[in-house]
This record gives sequence, structure tokens and C-alpha cells, in this order.
Amino acid sequence: MTAPAIRVAVVDDSAFMRIALRQMLGRIEGVEIVAEGRNGNDAVVIAAEHAPDLMTLDVLMPGMNGIEALARIMADHPCPVIMISTETLDGAETTMRALDLGAVDFIAKTTDLAKLDMAAIEHNLEGKVRYWSRQDRRSLRRAKPVERLLTREPVAPAGMPDLLVVAASTGGPRAVTELVCALLETCCPVLVAQHMPAGFTADFARHLAVRSGRHVVEAGEGLVLGPGLVAVMPGGANSEVARDETGRLVVLPSPDGSGAVHPSADVLMASVAALAGQAVGVVLTGMGDDGAQGAAAFARHGWPVLVQDPASCVVAGMPQAVIAGGSASEVLTLAAMARRLNGWLARDMEGETA
Repeated sequence: MTAPAIRVAVVDDSAFMRIALRQMLGRIEGVEIVAEGRNGNDAVVIAAEHAPDLMTLDVLMPGMNGIEALARIMADHPCPVIMISTETLDGAETTMRALDLGAVDFIAKTTDLAKLDMAAIEHNLEGKVRYWSRQDRRSLRRAKPVERLLTREPVAPAGMPDLLVVAASTGGPRAVTELVCALLETCCPVLVAQHMPAGFTADFARHLAVRSGRHVVEAGEGLVLGPGLVAVMPGGANSEVARDETGRLVVLPSPDGSGAVHPSADVLMASVAALAGQAVGVVLTGMGDDGAQGAAAFARHGWPVLVQDPASCVVAGMPQAVIAGGSASEVLTLAAMARRLNGWLARDMEGETA
């Protein structure tokens, strides 16, 4: 039986980019372009009338721009949206805003048409289109409150954890910022796997440092992980944790490039599960199921895995995948999650306040 076509809409004010994207998408087997638009108003109408499986949406457009259109689409007729973004400092702020509103992914481009790397864009496009079109669109709608869906009992760390790993995607920059701002200085490093393209996570780390007052860095190769450090994994690639010759925990590029979203929480958590004596996992808002395999690895060790209450998520796919897999030890709001973590990980260790 032939699989149904992947119905894609293209919205960009540049005729050149619309033609280029149409040609790229046309070379992907099973993709059907159902509509094209040139501004944000067109995007809103297309989402309502065509309900595409996926939309590519330019950020910078006259009139209603891509961010404004995204907000309308996610409120009224949600569908997976890949933003076509310019990789600049302003673009990094835009990336975080769009992820918070519900964009599932980004493809970066230059503003100089003569320097556009069309081969790189096309290479990224196929994997993203296939991945996001397969996701359950029901997670784009606000989830109902979770009752007793857990199959694990609540569990506390058996000792001081080596690491706290935080996974997030759509809606993540805001959720990660809220969580980190609420954390006291921790006795263990905090690793953040926030899905972002290459070139954007350094600015996210700076943003997070300013907002939280914590020591936050983008994790370069060989970064030594110490208490109190918050390390944001580099965008566009996977990272893992290893021990150096002195036994210190360090971050390294992962040879495992699997997955359509990067940095992969599953890859990062698998490396932690293989070497840590004790760790804590946190899975926040996001479309897809990244983090579910990593959470299962943590659960097999008997380690806590806290997930954001799906009803409070921008997109509930990632937390719901962990819950459905039976790996969640608790489902909490961000405020309650911070209280729980502070009780376990804060330097003063005065006990849990939740």
C-alpha cells in the first residue's frame, strides 16, 4: 500500500526562494506541494484552508512577518512549521521566540543570495520534512492535565548525582530559562540539550546566563564539567559525555549523528547512562519523541526522570512520549520541578521544599 503524500506548503516573500524550495521539495519522493504564499497573511490562510502536514515559513517578510503568522497559526490551525531564518545575532533571538511560539525546526540561510548554500539547505530539508511530517499533530494542541498515567513510583536520587540532563525542543528556550532561573546553585553540572541549528546555541547560552545569573556556556569540545556549571550542547550536532585521562567529566562531539533533531537528547542521555554513577533527567516541552529512549535508559538505572506537565507545554510530544514509555518518575509544573531539584541538588542541601 502506497504511503499517503506528505503535504507541504511553502511561504516566502522571495520568488527565488519559493522556486528553489519547490524544486528541492519536488525531488523528495512522496512530497506534494499543496500551496505557496508570499507573506504572513498567506500563511495563515493556507494553514486554515489546506491543513498541510508541514509548512516552511520565512521569518522576514513585509506586512505580517513569519513570527506573527506563526503565532496565529499555532493558536488557530496548528501544523508543524519549519522557519527559514537568517543566521545573525538578531536571528538568534528570533529563533528562540519562534521555538517558544511553536516552530518545530529551523533552516538557516544567508541574506546574500549569491552566497546561499542551496546544497546544504536541500540536505537539511529532506530529513526535517520526513521527520516532522511523521509526528503526531495532536501534541500541537494543548494537552489535558495528566492524572495517574505513570508506571514508575516517584524516586529520589540514591546519592549526589553526577549530572542533571535537561531535554527540550519546541517551546524550550522559555521553559529552560524559567527552570534554570528557579534553580539554586547545584552541586552537579547541568547539561541542556535544546534543539537548535548550528550557530544559535552560543547566543542562547549568553541569554540564559544574563537571565539567570548562573555560569552558563555553550559546551565546546573538551569542556570540563564542574559543580554549578550549566552547559548548553552545541546546536546542529550531537554531543556526549566522557571521562578524560584524569577521570573528569567532559563534553565531546558524538560520533553518533543519528536523528533528525540536534543536539539529540537520546544520544546525550545514553552516554550519561553508560558512565555516570547517578544522574537525573528532565524532559520539557517539545514536539517529537527525543528523550524517550534516554529516559528509558535512566529508568533502567532507577534514576529519577522528571517531565513537564503536558498541560503546561507549548507542545507536549516529548513529555507525553516519556510518560507513554513508562519512564517518567514525576510529572510536574516547572515551578514544582525546580523545587524538587533544589531539594536534591542545591549546594546547601537543606532538604526538599516541594
